[in-house]
Amino acid sequence: MSIKVYHFQDYREYFKEMFFYLKSKKVSMRKVAKEIGVSNAYLTMVIKGKRNFDLRYLEAIADYFQLNISERSYLKNLIIICDHEDSRTRSEAYKKLARFRSYKTQQKDDVIFHKYLDNWYYVAIRELSFSEGFKEDPFWIQEKFLPKLKIREIENALAFLKKHGLLATEDDNHLNCSEGLYKLTLTNFHQDMLGIISESIPKVKRDYRNILGFTKSLDKKSFEKAKDIMAKALKDLEELDVETNKTELYHFYLLASPLTLSKEKKNEES
Repeated sequence: MSIKVYHFQDYREYFKEMFFYLKSKKVSMRKVAKEIGVSNAYLTMVIKGKRNFDLRYLEAIADYFQLNISERSYLKNLIIICDHEDSRTRSEAYKKLARFRSYKTQQKDDVIFHKYLDNWYYVAIRELSFSEGFKEDPFWIQEKFLPKLKIREIENALAFLKKHGLLATEDDNHLNCSEGLYKLTLTNFHQDMLGIISESIPKVKRDYRNILGFTKSLDKKSFEKAKDIMAKALKDLEELDVETNKTELYHFYLLASPLTLSKEKKNEES
């Protein structure tokens, strides 16, 4: 086939292109569906994003598309990234996808960004580099952090940050990535950071932490207003002037998570 799966980040777009190509060769989607053992309606819903593609049919459709072993592996991981409910599983699939030479070449920014945000301490060490007296010394950094870090982890982080010009001592550099990868990687980052914050509560004196919270009933419109208030508060924190030496590193969270979910919304989630 002339259309290469390696050029795609969304398997649905790949399917669309393949079926368009096959149509030009007088092969209908209905014929493909029959050959792989599904209905035409099912494939249509998959392409429109109304259904997920069942991996049980992967080998059948891969045979029809004449994919080799490497291309099948790429397609399988692409499907997992797009459809799997567990963010960790999607992240592992992404790591496998990023090993493909063609992907690393075409999506270089995505590969770099994923590695950066997938390791919370990469982000933390970068921010620490903006503090007064920062030292590119793994032992100095290890001593500074409350969560325990291995020297090897710190060395890897420093090497990565220096390579991509992300330390404060380097030229101001920014990371870019696609929207889908950003959402995937950010989910894992939040899970890691929330776990670290939770573990730190009994270890850190009240004077050095601030945890505020309450429970309130809201409707959808009020929740949108609440998100605006939270966004403004976070922006104010980002722009906070630091008048004295930056001696400590903080991670801020403004949390709003539902304790209840209506039947309709549960159905949306599923």
